[in-house]
Amino acid sequence: MTDRATYRLELKFAQDGETGAFEGIASSYGNVDRGGDIMAPGAFAASIAEHKSNGTRPALLWQHDPSEPIGVIDQMIDTPTGLAIKGRLALDTIRGREAHSLAKMGGLQGLSVGFRTKRATRDAKGIRTILSADLAEISFVTVPMNDRAVITNVKAAGAANKGAKAMTLEELAALA
Repeated sequence: MTDRATYRLELKFAQDGETGAFEGIASSYGNVDRGGDIMAPGAFAASIAEHKSNGTRPALLWQHDPSEPIGVIDQMIDTPTGLAIKGRLALDTIRGREAHSLAKMGGLQGLSVGFRTKRATRDAKGIRTILSADLAEISFVTVPMNDRAVITNVKAAGAANKGAKAMTLEELAALA
């Protein structure tokens, strides 16, 4: 009779490393944008809460084009300085791959929000401060309206698999 050792194996199948994950500041609070608007801290708080309550999320688009979705927004965090987001680009779409590639190389750095203003004020100089807005979409853009609305991190190719070794069926069988 042969003694046989039993091993508990944990198998992790590595994907291609191209996760499309990214992070950024979709809207910066407190500074005047190119259109003469200021987003007030918390301007999107009610909209974020409504999205969460309804199980929805803003669309992730290419250059504000509703016919060009490029991925999903996974997380929105309303910070005192801006709307921070985390999401994933759809790398099986042409635009998603293009956005990923351009963002990784620094050729596409901007984010921009599409919204409907609910409440705002205007000062004597004509500067509008948006106090509350419904967030409809976030876009990867070439030139953002708010120069502080930027992509801050893009998952690079292979980063998810760094150091991972794929095992052949023979190697797995040898462990049994």
